[in-house]
Amino acid sequence: MKHTKTLSLLLLIILYSCGQKGTDDLQQTFSYQLDTVLINSKGKNLDLTRNITNSDLNVEESTIYLFNSFDHSIDEINLEKLEYVRSIPFEKEGPNGTSHINYIYALADDLFFIKGSVKSGVFDKKGIVSVDILQNTYQGFLEQVKFSPPVWDKVNKRYLRLSAQRVYTDIKSENSFLHQIKETKVFLTVFDEDFNLISEGEVPEFNSESVKYFAKDGKLWYFTNVDDELGFVILSLEN
Repeated sequence: MKHTKTLSLLLLIILYSCGQKGTDDLQQTFSYQLDTVLINSKGKNLDLTRNITNSDLNVEESTIYLFNSFDHSIDEINLEKLEYVRSIPFEKEGPNGTSHINYIYALADDLFFIKGSVKSGVFDKKGIVSVDILQNTYQGFLEQVKFSPPVWDKVNKRYLRLSAQRVYTDIKSENSFLHQIKETKVFLTVFDEDFNLISEGEVPEFNSESVKYFAKDGKLWYFTNVDDELGFVILSLEN
């Protein structure tokens, strides 16, 4: 029992020494200094709740924008001069309403992306929704190629995958948010069993960006609605 206590004490001394050495090494390589600066609020009641997590730096890192829940505004703080500059008011309801603001993000060109509890959007410093920017951004997203999951063709030992892309016209109907769709292009890509590209091309007869398809008997089966009757278009690839 005595030997056990002695051994335990020895282990504790060794562990403490190793820990102390590690701490000493850390202290020798880690040094810092702290400076505290105060922002001149100029009498403005800044919202310091949530530890100002609902805020964002501008691109130049010269200004921080703080959401102020007290009056539903964004306060502009100059970090070079360390002072409050102005308050940018926003509406909570209506066509330019933000709903309850959850987060704000500072964008280029004096714009904000505001994520609200009900709706989100891009706003300028006048508190107005930038509809054109929203339209272009959203339409650009919809114009990206969308990839469907590949299906395994066990007969030919290959993968078949469809992808689709919307093409828009320059025509926009009255009160329409987006331009009219000209067409939806659908492409078929063929991979070998190691996902090496074999071939790829457009299938003009397919025109849906989201549809059920599968491989059967070495062919691609593609769902089609024929006068409200269940049907399939069967595509056979020439090897």
